[in-house]
Amino acid sequence: NANLDILVVTTNDAGLYTVEVIGSCNRVTNSATLTVNQAIALSGLADLTKCPGDTATFTVIAAGNGPFTYQWSKNGQPILGETSSSLSVATTQTTNVDTYCVTVQGACNSTTACARLSVDQKLTAIGPTSQTNVIGAAATLSVSASGAGPLSYQWLKDGAPISGAINAAYSISPLATSDAGNYCVIIQ
Repeated sequence: NANLDILVVTTNDAGLYTVEVIGSCNRVTNSATLTVNQAIALSGLADLTKCPGDTATFTVIAAGNGPFTYQWSKNGQPILGETSSSLSVATTQTTNVDTYCVTVQGACNSTTACARLSVDQKLTAIGPTSQTNVIGAAATLSVSASGAGPLSYQWLKDGAPISGAINAAYSISPLATSDAGNYCVIIQ
């Protein structure tokens, strides 16, 4: 037969193939090498969550036969000039929240992988307010906080942590003279 057909090529089919053609006067031997390129496999690309003002860097690792070419896109639109294995988003403001994809072209195929960029809300807090009370009364100091959570609280008196005071409000009842001081809360 003048042809050798390999219907489903695998890496095991790679190698040197030789054919011998026999005629009435002589024999001719020819050889050819079959190189089997591997399809691209991508790894390393992951969703990112950043704070406003941080830099987000997406990185993809391509395996298979190259050379590889890369094209990043945001919301389905190519990002001009972004043709390497990494993409840095300089400012992660809410306008940068989106899905970022990279299409990688290799010797056999192209494949696309995507990751989501999320931006946490910066922490803000209102309170506590200063109070003046009488001995024996009750006092509650509170703070209203918002931002990326979960949030944790630690109340301090005169700069020292108060054991067990880990909620948005701190109550003292009944008040004693020793309770006077500067109270603040650390929110994380």
